[in-house]
Amino acid sequence: MRVFSGVKAVIVACTFASLSSLGCNTFRGAGQDIQAGGRGIENAANGARHDKNAGHRHTITATAEPNGSISHLGSTSVRYGSDRTYKIAAYNGHHITDVMVDGRSMGAVNRYRFDNVRTNHTISVLFDKNPLR
Repeated sequence: MRVFSGVKAVIVACTFASLSSLGCNTFRGAGQDIQAGGRGIENAANGARHDKNAGHRHTITATAEPNGSISHLGSTSVRYGSDRTYKIAAYNGHHITDVMVDGRSMGAVNRYRFDNVRTNHTISVLFDKNPLR
């Protein structure tokens, strides 16, 4: 067994949970010296805490009134922290009246992007007939 900076390499085999229970400061100096797959133990322990939601998915539910369309209509499962863009188009003779995201008006936009999704969302689109000329 190799020894780095006076700490046995067997520490690398500890689970992230056991590192957290010992406190990150316990490994602050050793974190730079002992490498686990190219990452120091301190970095690996911090990453485990920050990535606790990495496997979670959230739902974005998109609805549109008749006379137009929205890409990804219906419920879409989105990975935690990812982005999702919705494209909106009115059918011939109609226009976008409003785009509502989580109950708040975004105006008459033709696309909307959810950045860094960390919760469920809704998006709904309202269309209206163009005025006669």
